Amino acid sequence: MFKCALSFTFALGLVFAATINTSVTCDGVTTMGFCDDGHFMAHAGLTAPAFVDSQISPGLGAFGVSVDAGASGGLPPLGSSSALANFDEDYLFTVLGGTGNGFFFPCFLGTSDAGSSVSMSFGGIGLGIVDNPSGIATNCPGPGPFPGSIPFTFGVPQIVDIAMTGSAGASTFFPREVDARESFDPDRGILFFDPSGNQLSNVAFTLVEVPEPTAWSLLGIGLLCLLVVPILGMPVVDASADAPMSHRRSSRSTLTGISGINLSVIS
Repeated sequence: MFKCALSFTFALGLVFAATINTSVTCDGVTTMGFCDDGHFMAHAGLTAPAFVDSQISPGLGAFGVSVDAGASGGLPPLGSSSALANFDEDYLFTVLGGTGNGFFFPCFLGTSDAGSSVSMSFGGIGLGIVDNPSGIATNCPGPGPFPGSIPFTFGVPQIVDIAMTGSAGASTFFPREVDARESFDPDRGILFFDPSGNQLSNVAFTLVEVPEPTAWSLLGIGLLCLLVVPILGMPVVDASADAPMSHRRSSRSTLTGISGINLSVIS
């Protein structure tokens, strides 16, 4: 009888790491992306490329979040609409075009009407806006450097988390359209500084979405366990009956290190 102990905690954590959601509700009916029932409308949008190379195209402009909700057919009856957007994913970030170390700081621009909110972050640095109809907000009000800048080493990849959220709501008692949106600052994007705080120019970078195991890959690992266990469980004994016990192989084996999975075979 053989026992196969599988620890899928790490692998499952990777599978469900990404969060992508654009849900909208009009008069109690929820769908994805957009709805309009003739009384209320709502829209939720997210854009996030899987790969960015600043040497080919600035690319950061492709990241963004927008939500809006409001009445769509004159004075509506009792009812409401809402929009929600969420994105959270890890990227491999590599800074190119120099040697040594430095610091980076992402810059964002956004707006938010009363009754809405929006936020974006890159590597833990972000901008959140709530009920701010007065104008465009930014987290980079000057030339920098800014407190909280993140260190980097040229040519050395590091994992950064990119997150975007947005929400907006309207009702019979607040029927006007509510809008919120945010993106990277198209003119500044990500600022780079040397260790002394001087801004660097001609710096390039790449962003690559971190791949994640799928349910099929986990199924494959489980099947691999079923195939490996009988092989590992078979005792292999020296053909000579007179061979000392120290020369005989143990029938207990352990496999480790496959995506955080531990396979223990016990006979």
